[in-house]
Amino acid sequence: MQGSDHAPPTSITVNHANLYKRGASLVDIFGPNVSPGRELLDEIQRIYKVPAVKNLAWFIGDGEQKAIMRHPLNSRRQDQVLQVYKKSVQQRGIIKGVRGECWVRAPNPENNETVYLALTFGTLTEAFYAAWADADRESYANLKLTHRVEKAWANHRLALGITARTPEYEVRYREFVQSNYPDVWTSFKHFEATRNLYNTLVRYQVLPDVKEMSEKHCQYLHAELAHDSVIYCMKELITACTSFFDAMSFHERKAIIMALTSCCAP
Repeated sequence: MQGSDHAPPTSITVNHANLYKRGASLVDIFGPNVSPGRELLDEIQRIYKVPAVKNLAWFIGDGEQKAIMRHPLNSRRQDQVLQVYKKSVQQRGIIKGVRGECWVRAPNPENNETVYLALTFGTLTEAFYAAWADADRESYANLKLTHRVEKAWANHRLALGITARTPEYEVRYREFVQSNYPDVWTSFKHFEATRNLYNTLVRYQVLPDVKEMSEKHCQYLHAELAHDSVIYCMKELITACTSFFDAMSFHERKAIIMALTSCCAP
């Protein structure tokens, strides 16, 4: 790893021999004048950060071997948070840039290492793998459908140098979805609302009933019917009720969901 050749003025003196030495302290690496603060943080990033954002695969090759694991320095017990993150991953997937960037230590081929060690994103990474390992993962659209879309987007933005901090990032994403999947989604908002609604209907075991009702009674080919608006309205109405769904019986939930979805299209 290396930083810029043109370093800003600093009181820190870097000892390059100790950069990757196990057990080296901050003083050993950055000299006796080191002190906590912005200057030290900038110097750490300048020295250790690999230029440009890189896209990492979740798995090694075409198998199921994990490509990213929590770094020992990032060890923590967050069982409750992990479950919340897992549910979020199942419902919405992982949207790049929303939680910042994942910082990892790259594997050292000389030591036969193949796994990236996550200094950040440890819990979110574990949540993804937990969701993927579930037997019912095929019930969640974002783990199969959006995985394909987001992989294509990752390749596209890498080729064009687009990062999460690029101005109009969402606009570029929307344009990508519209141009590559025009027969499926009209926008990224439509794309996200669709997967969220799909996962919710699957979770409450009413997807077949909603599909049957829609096919029999909804005029989706009507010239004035905006499909994206229908999907978004369904998603918003059902989401507003999910906070008290757990206190209801299956039949009560089903009746409410059927009534709400039937109101969204003629």
